[in-house]
Amino acid sequence: MTETFPELARKQHHRGVDQAVALALSFVAIFALHRHMQAAVLRAETGFYQVIAHSSPEHQRTFLRNFWKKSSHGHYTPLAFTAEYFFAKYAGLRPNWWRNRQLFLAGLLTYVLFGFIRAAAEKTRAPPLASALLAAAATLILIAQPVMRDILQWPFHGLQIAWMIFAVATGWGLVRLTDSPHKNRLLWLIAFLAYGSMHVLGLGLAIVTGTFAVLFLILLGTRSGYFPEFRSHLRTLARTLAFLAILGSAHTLAMIILNNASANTVATVARGPDWHGLVGLFALLPVSIFAGLFGTRLEPALIDSLLHTVWSIGIAVVLAFGLFVVLLARRNQQAPSSRRSAAICLSLFSLVMLITMVAMIATREIQEPTGGLYGYLVGARYVLPMTVAWLGLALAPMILFSARRLFFLAAVSSLIAFGAIVAHVSYQSQVLPRLTPLHGASHIQVWRNLVQIAREARSANLPIPNLPLQSLSGFPFVDFKFLEPLLHDELHLPKNEHDPFLSWTECRDHRLAEYLTKCPTLLPTAQLLDLQLPHSTTE
Repeated sequence: MTETFPELARKQHHRGVDQAVALALSFVAIFALHRHMQAAVLRAETGFYQVIAHSSPEHQRTFLRNFWKKSSHGHYTPLAFTAEYFFAKYAGLRPNWWRNRQLFLAGLLTYVLFGFIRAAAEKTRAPPLASALLAAAATLILIAQPVMRDILQWPFHGLQIAWMIFAVATGWGLVRLTDSPHKNRLLWLIAFLAYGSMHVLGLGLAIVTGTFAVLFLILLGTRSGYFPEFRSHLRTLARTLAFLAILGSAHTLAMIILNNASANTVATVARGPDWHGLVGLFALLPVSIFAGLFGTRLEPALIDSLLHTVWSIGIAVVLAFGLFVVLLARRNQQAPSSRRSAAICLSLFSLVMLITMVAMIATREIQEPTGGLYGYLVGARYVLPMTVAWLGLALAPMILFSARRLFFLAAVSSLIAFGAIVAHVSYQSQVLPRLTPLHGASHIQVWRNLVQIAREARSANLPIPNLPLQSLSGFPFVDFKFLEPLLHDELHLPKNEHDPFLSWTECRDHRLAEYLTKCPTLLPTAQLLDLQLPHSTTE
């Protein structure tokens, strides 16, 4: 029996209200958990962009052109890099702008995570309350973890958050695809989301390959009777596949051909990456994700040894999920079910995405060896994107659960979520103060100290001490002189006026007493930066 227009309008209104409430609560949750987060406005690329923004117009134009002419270590994302540059230029050193930007992106991520998990849970035909409770609990577990705080504090990693939004939204679309009455429209939305992810991060290739694999399987399967619900959508499937193949391939070629990574030595190329370790990532990534939820630090020596011994488990993990897809597809041919179709789509999407991500790690290790794979298991910029792929692999079997099992899972998840929130509060009050860089000082506070040191040195007719700023920026080549364009504008100096700088080694070893007397801000700033000082000065 078809629904009347007033009934459809009422359902759409309720759905709109439901989504608005979910969006509002997502921002409330992020603000409540991470409101004390301080953005590192001079860290890495963000600080570098700040320097360029204060350089000459010609230098800025050249810098922007390079976004389009070069691929930064495999990331060909000129639109995202350009947008990030202009945001850095106009936000400057106003921390609230950066903080609010990061929290806004995190709020959107929270919203799509909740929607994605709830859409998968609703496939079990469980009551809406159980699905919503499970989605809320799982989302809280994910956003309350310490690595989320780490990625929020690093402004340039807003691109990683944007990539996760694209990835989760694509997965959300694939879960809804089999039951959607508007499959053609949703297919195009999924294709645009997948390709759009390539414009925010190089890992967008993983979303494109995962989406292409799903749509290709549906196209072939529909012709063989596996997915009867797509029989009238073959033309749209073919067009979206062509769209992803053409644009995705062209973008990938740009990533490869325009790569600005330095060439490897012959010895490095001959040695190649550690293939056993790369395969072992499939086994240890769930361990690193679980450890990240509770802020546990994995032991480097133990992880390096395990990566060489668990490669067989990694192969078994990939084969197990591949077999899961094959068995579901065969079962779906015998007894078509939208639940099984959704589980097939989600598991294949996540599996291919995960394999592509590990393949990209292998490529990165060939081009720019890091000396080990440990960083991929602890760095927030790697762990959180990997979590998205594993989340899809976890939700795919859940779609086949009974309503009773989903109730149990929702109850367990709620308890874990409560524990995650308690652990988050404890982590912020007990652990974070001991781990915070710069001894808890914000980047703005350190910058104000640096400006004050420059003013004191100028007043005393002394060269400005060129303090090393690796602990502030993360880049070993960054020192106070590197930030001179910012300092020049901060001091409102004429264009052609530049102050001399004194090397930190010369200052520390031969003129420290003079500088400590005439630049009283130097000592506390050097201590914040963990610079090496004579023992007598710190007593």
